[in-house]
Amino acid sequence: MRAIMGVAMAALALAGCQKEQAAPPAAKAVSLHAAMKGQIAPGADTLWNAVGETFEGGKSVQLAPSTPAQWDALGQKVGDMKQGMAALLAAPTVTVAAAGETIQGGGEAGAPQADQIQKRLDANHAGFVAKAQAMAAILDQFDVAIKARDVKAYTELSGNLDSACEACHLQFWYPDQKPIS
Repeated sequence: MRAIMGVAMAALALAGCQKEQAAPPAAKAVSLHAAMKGQIAPGADTLWNAVGETFEGGKSVQLAPSTPAQWDALGQKVGDMKQGMAALLAAPTVTVAAAGETIQGGGEAGAPQADQIQKRLDANHAGFVAKAQAMAAILDQFDVAIKARDVKAYTELSGNLDSACEACHLQFWYPDQKPIS
């Protein structure tokens, strides 16, 4: 009996000595503008520009990564984009622009304005998350193609990336845009 009482007293004493754990810090809203400008758009531009065709001296030249350094640089851009997407997906709130940030075309007549885009995001946060998850899945596929040094798969993914970007922009950034006919 004394042994049980001794163990119980020791447990109570230890419990009293432990510090109360602080509540985790509240998650902050993430700026879509900052993620797009800082990580996602520059990464997408790099991925798109790494493959294709250009003309030099009147001759067609195919562009594609060919050295380990070029592939590694593309892998780094994919990693940067994934980091930006992860922040957007993890955030309880996504704001189009933080206080003091001006989006592209902000204040220009006829251009999408942050408050308009924010209303669309707020009205369909689940739709935005679905678009971001689709983008993240494409970025995972880029990782595979880059590790395999597979130019053909990489090129196809560039088109998929463009489609994913455009689908999100059409829904949230400029849904009133008329298709080009």
